[in-house]
Amino acid sequence: MEVLRESAKIPETFLLGSNRLMHQFITTEDELNELCDSLSSADTIAFDTEFISENTYRPQLCLIQISAGSIQAIIDPLKVTDIQPFWKLIA
Repeated sequence: MEVLRESAKIPETFLLGSNRLMHQFITTEDELNELCDSLSSADTIAFDTEFISENTYRPQLCLIQISAGSIQAIIDPLKVTDIQPFWKLIA
């Protein structure tokens, strides 16, 4: 798999055969709010969460992957400290 950056900032383009998968990498509250605005009109939102717990007794959320139609996004909860807009959107 080859990774190409279209600019110095994410999104990155992953080339998988002849398919192109564009995604946004969300690292700020402003970017998260923009993403939630875009997702608000989606009929279906799929998401997957990843946790780490090697050094703690409680798991820590470290990644949220989102897919909704043509929207593909990854939220970094270690950088975006307030994820509530996303949780409210899917509630």
